[in-house]
Amino acid sequence: MKPGDVGRNQDQLVGGIPKKKQYLTALRRFFDLLVTRHVVNLNPAASVRPERYAVVEGWTPEITVDSARQLVGSMDTSTVIGLGDRAIIGILIYTAARVGAMAKL
Repeated sequence: MKPGDVGRNQDQLVGGIPKKKQYLTALRRFFDLLVTRHVVNLNPAASVRPERYAVVEGWTPEITVDSARQLVGSMDTSTVIGLGDRAIIGILIYTAARVGAMAKL
């Protein structure tokens, strides 16, 4: 097997880029095992470069001052729950703390 064969195999795979990268990683590890056991001399999948993939979703947008004031001002502070919610949201906004860190407090 040659690197060109591995590359053509990658092109024929059905699925997204993450699936193809996972498959190529599995092939590389398999051939690494064969190289360490002296079954083959070189890993043909080592020189194959996968497609680039960048995740752009999942980034939290920055909250503006006006929207922070609107959010904190819109909370009902006539109940204890409302006051607690306002305090939690205020701390999260003004300290840029994570929700997990806030929950541990």
